[in-house]
Amino acid sequence: MRRIWLVFGVALAACGPGSIEDLCAEASAEQCARCYSCGLDGAALCNLAAGTDEEACSTSLVEQCVDQAATVESPKSRLRECAGSFEELTCDQIVAANAQGGAYATSACAYFL
Repeated sequence: MRRIWLVFGVALAACGPGSIEDLCAEASAEQCARCYSCGLDGAALCNLAAGTDEEACSTSLVEQCVDQAATVESPKSRLRECAGSFEELTCDQIVAANAQGGAYATSACAYFL
């Protein structure tokens, strides 16, 4: 019985805190906040339909993120890396990437968001 609890504890620790949905919500909210704080069209900077507000942005990106997370191994560790990467993301980078039609997220988040 002790061995079962040990295995369970190790497996639980590997999964870490937070559900996929929670991690996606955190990353999506951060991404949308960055897009909408740049003083331009936040929806366009997050590659969303014109007129999309910040709340709808987050909802849309959470759905996309959860769908993408289902396609990779160890999505929680990758999403934690994504959530920790936003300090690297500046408005200049977002605007420049958008002008070139490229990625608007950090490299750790580009697959999910």
